[in-house]
Amino acid sequence: MLRKLNQGGVGAIYLSIQHPLERPVALRVLLRALAGDPTATKRFGKEALSIARLSHAHIVTVHDFGTTDDGDPLLAMEILRGQSLRDLLDCSPGGQHLSLVKQLVWNDSSSRRPIEAGLAPSGATTPTSRNAERSSV
Repeated sequence: MLRKLNQGGVGAIYLSIQHPLERPVALRVLLRALAGDPTATKRFGKEALSIARLSHAHIVTVHDFGTTDDGDPLLAMEILRGQSLRDLLDCSPGGQHLSLVKQLVWNDSSSRRPIEAGLAPSGATTPTSRNAERSSV
């Protein structure tokens, strides 16, 4: 792990390099305080599986799921470069907020249910490398 990017109530996200592919990834690691809790570990695994099954411009791509050397569950995801949703909400007009939230919560495929996961504005990114109207988690 190169450096911590963010931390929430359930996990921390680190910038890292995935070996042997040598590609940069965002590692989401379940907090040590929760890693020993079977319910939290199971929920983290279910969330990883749910996100990995989705392919959508508004949802981060999952590359891998596993554990750290210490046995803490981790999720390796694509790196998103851009502005956090928190920063965007702080400087955008109120009407735009609803549009952004809808994009983050609903998958546009009628065959899928909304993702039921904790979402904090600081944990969502509006990437600069994708269409400016799209947001990613």
